Amino acid sequence: MNFDELIDEFCYLGGVFKNLRLETNAKTGSGLFVINPSKKFEIIVPENLMISIDMIGLDRHQQVIVNKKSIWSNRTKKFFENYQKYFGWGLDGFEKTLETQSALQYLPNELIQHLLIFGLSDDFNADLNPQFCLQKYFLSRKILSNGISKIMPIMELLNHSDDGHPFLISNGIKCSGFSNSEVFARYHHMIDGFDFFQIYNFANEAKLALSCNTSINIPEIGKISIIRTTIKKPKFKSLFKGQITKRKEINFYDVELANALKPNKPLVKFNKLCEKYNINKEMSQTIFKGLLKHNIIALNKCLQMTIGKDAKLLNEIENISRNQLKILQDQCKFHNFYL
Repeated sequence: MNFDELIDEFCYLGGVFKNLRLETNAKTGSGLFVINPSKKFEIIVPENLMISIDMIGLDRHQQVIVNKKSIWSNRTKKFFENYQKYFGWGLDGFEKTLETQSALQYLPNELIQHLLIFGLSDDFNADLNPQFCLQKYFLSRKILSNGISKIMPIMELLNHSDDGHPFLISNGIKCSGFSNSEVFARYHHMIDGFDFFQIYNFANEAKLALSCNTSINIPEIGKISIIRTTIKKPKFKSLFKGQITKRKEINFYDVELANALKPNKPLVKFNKLCEKYNINKEMSQTIFKGLLKHNIIALNKCLQMTIGKDAKLLNEIENISRNQLKILQDQCKFHNFYL
């Protein structure tokens, strides 16, 4: 099946694909390019063409198939399966995912331990079977729609740029605008750099930094644990939440330390969180300052283990560490903190 035939079927089923063509780029691989730069491009993936990853699996040839329990028509199922076979998972998705996951498992153990405290899932010893790789592959191809993570066929062919076009969510997913050549999407706007890496396996210019896992003992208060939830537990349910454990210890989840766009916000939020547990403003600011210092030290250690290494994955981790360091240091300057 060629791409034009696939797009004809996509549009027949309700999708919109205007002023775009599929092309191979030497740097980023396949991508979508505008046909006429003077005209607007547009992609719309309607809700009826989006599917939960729970509704897909692999056949005996390790090709993607749609679950029989899906409410999709046979024609829609065939469209999705052909798309995955010829332009997605079946093209080179499994091989590339396996290559990346294998490289992650060969990282130095000390670096792995640092990545774990920055929120990466502990998959470094996982069995790299096709089903595991399928989950990882679609992790970077999902979007939250009506509270459910769903795969968005065709739209995921857009490559990422920090200055790319946003996804608009309303009865499906839309991306539109103008471009002179390749069209880029902005996968996430406000996300921690390590969270972004966990999903996409490359670095972005993050605008936000969350604290790594750590714990603090505060006189007359007790132990406070700073905990990052992994991507398996959605951040929107945990961001800046606290909890008192049965041992009377306090857990803070996903503590935002730096925000490049609104640098006044993290400390204000942290003070409000501490206030709920009767921690006064002076003490909460001291804790916040200590967390900044601790994270800067941890990121510098990541840098030491990755700088100057001739390996793509290590270079990505180096770039993440540098960027996270910068926004944390900028946060310190904003507050006039001298660490």
